[in-house]
Amino acid sequence: MKNVTPKKVRVNHQEDSLLYRAFAQLAADWVWELDENLCYTFHDGRQASVTGVDGTELVGRSRIDVLNEKFPLSDALAEHNHLLERHENIDLTIPVSLSSTVQYVNVIAEPQFNKDGTFTGYRGCGRDVSKRMALEAKLAHLATHDDLTGVINRREFERKLGELHHQAQLGGEQFSLCFIDLDRFKHVNDTGGHHAGDQLLRELVGVIRKHVHPGETLARLGGDEFGLLLQSDAFAASKIAEKIIDEISRYNFKWEDKNFRVGASIGIAEITKESSSVDSLMVKADNACYSAKNNGRNQSHVSDEETIITVGAVDRVGMIKEALKNNQYKLLMQPIISNTEEEGFQRLELLVRLQCDDGELLEPAAFLPLAKRYSLLQELDCWVVENALNALELSHSEDKDVALSINLSASTLANSEALDRIVGIFENYAVPANRVCFDITETYAIRNIEAVSTFMNTLKADGVEFALDDFGNGLSSFTYLQHLPINYLKIDGELIRKLSSDATVRCITVAFHELSKKLGIKTVAESVEDAETISCVKDIGIDYMQGFGVADLIELETLSTIDPVRYGE
Repeated sequence: MKNVTPKKVRVNHQEDSLLYRAFAQLAADWVWELDENLCYTFHDGRQASVTGVDGTELVGRSRIDVLNEKFPLSDALAEHNHLLERHENIDLTIPVSLSSTVQYVNVIAEPQFNKDGTFTGYRGCGRDVSKRMALEAKLAHLATHDDLTGVINRREFERKLGELHHQAQLGGEQFSLCFIDLDRFKHVNDTGGHHAGDQLLRELVGVIRKHVHPGETLARLGGDEFGLLLQSDAFAASKIAEKIIDEISRYNFKWEDKNFRVGASIGIAEITKESSSVDSLMVKADNACYSAKNNGRNQSHVSDEETIITVGAVDRVGMIKEALKNNQYKLLMQPIISNTEEEGFQRLELLVRLQCDDGELLEPAAFLPLAKRYSLLQELDCWVVENALNALELSHSEDKDVALSINLSASTLANSEALDRIVGIFENYAVPANRVCFDITETYAIRNIEAVSTFMNTLKADGVEFALDDFGNGLSSFTYLQHLPINYLKIDGELIRKLSSDATVRCITVAFHELSKKLGIKTVAESVEDAETISCVKDIGIDYMQGFGVADLIELETLSTIDPVRYGE
C-alpha cells in the first residue's frame, strides 16, 4: 500500500471530539477515537465491533493489543499496526477470524495533531465488508470457472497451457495436453433433456477427476468437450487417457426411468521445448481427437507432426464444402418471446445444422470447429445470410412480419471482404433491415473491438440491429458496451439456468439487466428451459427470453406460415 503523508489538522480537540461523537451516534458503521498512546478514548457502544467486545469495554485499552489478542497476525493486520505506530493514514481491508468463519473489515483512520503539530491520537471507523468480499470472490471464481461443473473454463485453461508451454521451453520438462470429446452425448440431451445432459456432465467431471493428480488441470472447454493438462509425456498420458475412456464407457447414467451410456474420444499433444506455440498445441490436440473419432470413437490418439492434418479431417472438410454446394445445411429457428410489451411481429433466432446423407442433423459442435480451422466459416456465414434474407423477403411479401437473428463468426466480423459480401447480399433482397439482427459473441467483440465496431457501424447505418451474445460468460466490463452499437444483450445460458437456484447468479443477472436498461439496451435470457426460470426471468423484468422451455424449434421453410407468439402466452 502506498503510504500517504499525514495531514496535520489544527483542531479544537474538545469541541471537535464532541461533534465527532454526536455524528458517531448516527453512523451505520462503528467509529472510534484513540489517544496519543493508541488507547481507546471512545468507541461507539451501540454495537459491538468485530472483536466481539462491547465498545464501551474497550476504552482505555490499546487498539494494537486488543486486535492482536483477538485475531491471528496477518499481513493486513501487521500493516495496520505499523501505520498506527507511524501515525499515518489507514485504509485497509483486514481479514478477521471469528470461531470457524472469516469476516472482512474495512478500516479507515486518520491521525490527529494539535496546533503545534504534536500527535494527539486517531479517529477511525470500521465497516463489515464480508458480504462484498464474498460477492467479489464469487465473481472472480465465475470469471475463471465453468458454472455448471465447477472446473476452470476455456480462457483460464489456455492461460495455464501458456504457463506450461513456457515452463517446458525453459526447463525441458514434458507435459501433455488432452482434448476429451464425449461420444453419444447428444442422445442424452435429446432423450432426457438439457437438465439430464447437465447432470451427466457434472457426474463425469467426478469420473475424470479421479485420474487427475495435484498440480494437474481439468477444464470444460465448452459443450461436451473437456481439456486436461498432465504432468507426463505422451506415452504416460495415453495410459491415463485409456483409463478415463474405460471408466466413462462403463459408467451407467440414470435419469428418471432411463439408463444412458456414453463414450469418449481423446486427442493428446505432447508439450515440449520444441512446441512452437499454444495455438499449435491446441490444433494438434484437436486434430488428434478427430483422428480418434474417425478411427471408431471411444479411443485415444497421440498427435505427431505427420498427423496434424489427418485423412479423416480432410474428408470432413470435403463434406463441409460439398454441403454448401448441395444445400445440405438446414436452418432451424428458435422463437424469442417478449416479456414486457406486445409486438406485432415474431422474433426468431436461426440455428444451423448439417444434414448427412442418412438424414441425421449434425449439431454445430460437430462441424464448426473444422470449418473454422480450414477457413470455411465465412462461406457458411454468407450462405446463412443469403438463405435467411431470401426467406425473410418471401415472408414479408406474404404480409408475415418477422425478424431474424443470425449468428456471425469471428472470422467474418474481422474480414472487410466478408462485410462487402454481406452488404451485397442485402442489396439483392427487398427486406426491412430493422428486421435483421446479427448476434456476435462477447469474447470476440471485446478482443477485437475496432474491427467489430467497423463491421457493426457499417450495417447499423442501414438499420440492421446487433446483439451481444453469451454475455456474462467472461464477465467483461460494461465499459466496452459504450463503444459498440448494441441493441440487445443476450445473457449467457449458464447464468440463466441457475437463476432459480443460485442467489448470487440472480444478483449478477439483475445487475446486468439494470445496467443494460440504463444504457438503453434490451436484454434477452438464453437457455430458458423450465417454468421456474421463466418466472425468475419475468420477475427480474428481462425484456425477452428464448429456450426449449419457451418454444420448440421451427423449420425455416415454415417462416411465411407462422403466426406471431405474443408475450405472456
